[in-house]
Amino acid sequence: MRAAAVTKTIRLIFVVGMLASLASCGGGGGGGSSDGATGPARSGPHIVSFNPASALPGASVTISGANFNPTAASNTVQFNNGTPAQVTSASATQLIVTVPANATSGLISVATSLGTAYSTVAFTVLTPASAPPPAPGGVSAAAGSGQNTISWTAVSGANSYNVYWSTTPGVTKTNGNRIANATSPYVHTGLTNGTTYYYVITAVNTAGESAESVQVSASPVLAIPAAPTGVSAVAANGQNTISWNAVAGATSYNLYWSTSPGVTKTTGTKITLVTSPHVHGGLSNTLTYYYVVTAQNSAGESPDSAQVSATPTAPAVPPAAPGGVVA
Repeated sequence: MRAAAVTKTIRLIFVVGMLASLASCGGGGGGGSSDGATGPARSGPHIVSFNPASALPGASVTISGANFNPTAASNTVQFNNGTPAQVTSASATQLIVTVPANATSGLISVATSLGTAYSTVAFTVLTPASAPPPAPGGVSAAAGSGQNTISWTAVSGANSYNVYWSTTPGVTKTNGNRIANATSPYVHTGLTNGTTYYYVITAVNTAGESAESVQVSASPVLAIPAAPTGVSAVAANGQNTISWNAVAGATSYNLYWSTSPGVTKTTGTKITLVTSPHVHGGLSNTLTYYYVVTAQNSAGESPDSAQVSATPTAPAVPPAAPGGVVA
């Protein structure tokens, strides 16, 4: 009997111990949250990306992810474990922070009461330039029709470039018309043909703007039109009809024809001020005629178009009724 009592006592102690262990774990119904409410525990923060990938101290960086604290002050953001950054805006999926003055390049971390997350790639802290860049070199200007193209050589340490222009020589940063954030080559459009335009270029970084480059100039000129395309010739009785596509910048068209192949502006008979379609009449049937077309404006005459040809043909005539019919 005494042995049986001892066995029961051991079993009771074991059961009590198991109950105490379950009680310390919160019971068998699942863990509770940190505020005592029932349900699954919240996860810590997670960084998915940040933008931009590099910036100067004082710039804003947007961090995207999950499980951030919507209260800005409850998120601790650091750049390479440096001085905590100021969080200016916060939501559960996005933080906007300011890069601290003494930040260094490295991983970004976000810490809340639920844990700490680190970015998978490093953020680059840019170093402010100590002096403005030198003036750009290799500056040139090439004229076009209603436009000029300005080019220059890239400057080490420059973040952007400004183009200054004027129709008066001696253009500077002070008296010129400024075009900011230009890239080389820059096409300056909407210009007046025959007018000279003057240009200087400057380079810019965080420390300031360079001196002006050497001045260059160019005068847009009206371009000679291109040769007409889509030229065709269709034959009819005693005539041919020649058609072509309109040409940009052309003010008139010329038609050159010959009864020998290889017709050109030099060898052909010229018909001026023609319009498409043009009917070339008074021709001999069964004789082949060859054509080229040119476009013209005040700058000059285009090259010849591709040659086309057609042979006028009299229409078929039904035969006369038979005569001398007898039965």
